[in-house]
Amino acid sequence: MLVGKNKIYFIAEAGINHSGSLKKAIKLIDDACHANADAIKFQTYKTELRAPKNNQEIFDILKMCELKFEDFKTLKDYADEKNIQFFSTPFDIESAEFLSELNIDTAKIASFDSTNIALIEKCVDLFENLIISTGMTSIQQIDEIIKKIKLETNLIILHCISSYPMDPSEARLANIEKLKSLYKYLIGYSDHSSSIEVPLYAIAAGAKVIEKHFMLENDKCVDAPVSVSKNDFKIMVGKGNEINSIIGLPEFGVRDIEKELLAFRRY
Repeated sequence: MLVGKNKIYFIAEAGINHSGSLKKAIKLIDDACHANADAIKFQTYKTELRAPKNNQEIFDILKMCELKFEDFKTLKDYADEKNIQFFSTPFDIESAEFLSELNIDTAKIASFDSTNIALIEKCVDLFENLIISTGMTSIQQIDEIIKKIKLETNLIILHCISSYPMDPSEARLANIEKLKSLYKYLIGYSDHSSSIEVPLYAIAAGAKVIEKHFMLENDKCVDAPVSVSKNDFKIMVGKGNEINSIIGLPEFGVRDIEKELLAFRRY
């Protein structure tokens, strides 16, 4: 992942907002490019392995939105052509192994699987980069994840609130600074609010990776209440980079733009 020291990395979380349509999924890649996203992320799963067995409604929604494994090969190849990073969230070991076979170097662990140690260990073995959301996850549970990480694994920890949609008053962005104080890894934010304001505040709070749910314009997809389309995402990227530039990097002493005023300094 091309995450620089003073750059914000923006992930368009397409997830299942294609509603099971490969054509829509391809259009989501096009729109993510238009929105200046650094990456687009989907979700890869077998519904029978992911859905709660006692919830027919959830099963039916996930089944409707399930893409075939070969569809992800098509999407990966298309994303490569468009020069945007492609990766996905595997929800089972079979899906993780398949994504690895596509030479994808990054995987995302959803908050729902932050305690799924078997899946995390498999992804650590398969992928160079691992992103983990921390909704519903305690510090002790994050520590358990850290114990599984190899020295060569590039880990990104995303603060997250698992509420759909999330009220901004519940964002708990103070967790970003807390995570930065506890862990040497890159810290970011995965957003479930209905607009772009909270991700921008997250950048001001120190997040270096922003994941925002992404949809086609005016689409009635599953995650529409927590998603934005290309124009709003593009505004978020522009404003986010501006905020990051204003914050800058620490520098003390006489800055270059201050040198001409040294003559007025008193001792």
